[in-house]
Amino acid sequence: MVDMAIVVVNDSGIKFAYRIGRNVYKKCRINRDIKLLEISRNIQTERKCKDFINESNDITIMFFAHGSEDTIDGFGGNKLIQYPRNHDILKGIKVFCFSCSSARKLGKKAVEENYAKVFLGFDKDITWNNCSEEYFKTYLGQIISKVLVNAVNEFSNFKKLKQVIEYELINNINKDLIPGIKIKPEVLKNIYNMIGSICLIGNDTETV
Repeated sequence: MVDMAIVVVNDSGIKFAYRIGRNVYKKCRINRDIKLLEISRNIQTERKCKDFINESNDITIMFFAHGSEDTIDGFGGNKLIQYPRNHDILKGIKVFCFSCSSARKLGKKAVEENYAKVFLGFDKDITWNNCSEEYFKTYLGQIISKVLVNAVNEFSNFKKLKQVIEYELINNINKDLIPGIKIKPEVLKNIYNMIGSICLIGNDTETV
């Protein structure tokens, strides 16, 4: 019986997020019954996403996608989920969302209106201002992927998942993850900004 689902958007602008989602799927499907939806074309993506979610009930869905404060977006800017148009499709779902700003309004309203059970995401854009894009994306990819794989395999709750993400992002900041690229103060600033934007809404004792 499926107990988890992953939605990944295969778009060049968020390739690192796509790789995180694929890696979680690859490393966790041995221990968990996970289904995967990969969106790579702007053809009926909203319908595909809706059908995918409607087949699920009382499970965790992880999104690795574009986003804004009131949307989770697919390929080419197509809206997968949008408040207030169709956020009710998250009814009974536990959500982890790796996308820009989607927790600010979409996640908040989905929980407040008793659709999503819990929503863990970001209430600001995920940015790498004034620092190496390569370093920032590689750093995020390695840390977030490791934390999510562990959380899924250990059936962690959402409160612990948020705490571990925050801890690991800081704890690994001085490690030379990419040979030859040294950390700079602006990278640290971006990491702190990202940690400050992590937003957990709803029942944080729900398991991933």
